[in-house]
Amino acid sequence: MNKVLQFAFPLLVSCFTFPGIAQGLPDMTANAVDAWFRRNRSIETKDGTARLSVFFNAQNNVQEEVIDARPKCYGSPECITVLFQRLNSSGGQIEAARIAIGDKFIKKFWGQNILDDFKSSTLVETATYSGLKRWYKGKLYNYETWYSDSTVAHFRVVSKKSDQTKRIREYKSCFQNPSSCDP
Repeated sequence: MNKVLQFAFPLLVSCFTFPGIAQGLPDMTANAVDAWFRRNRSIETKDGTARLSVFFNAQNNVQEEVIDARPKCYGSPECITVLFQRLNSSGGQIEAARIAIGDKFIKKFWGQNILDDFKSSTLVETATYSGLKRWYKGKLYNYETWYSDSTVAHFRVVSKKSDQTKRIREYKSCFQNPSSCDP
């Protein structure tokens, strides 16, 4: 069973003050991640919260990281949040602004290389069981996005050592047979 570290941070989707790029990328050791978080404990924000979860494999290396972003207006029908999307679409000015915020968010946490890798990744699969879930294959890492509604957004960076086909199959299987899912 993987160890899980969770860190809660305030989130500002439009203006960050963040001392450096997150270093808990897949395949890093738990000690390296812990050292980074001891030096960089917070993100200053004004209108929301985010939870960064780091999951380790049996070798105590980072297997994946996920950001759960929720704006202060969470639950309100007028609320707009981050949109993590591989390519800019023609969804209008609001969607373009949400994508730009998502891009800034990825860049602030993981840097330009990860943003570029995600933007050039290939969409592998889409599922709509409990929201919209997408899996992407990048050159450096694999990525997953998930939206439960218009206000909750998840962005996941996953090690290439984690079998993406298996992850997709297990996700779909969980919704077809909920008793087969981990608690």
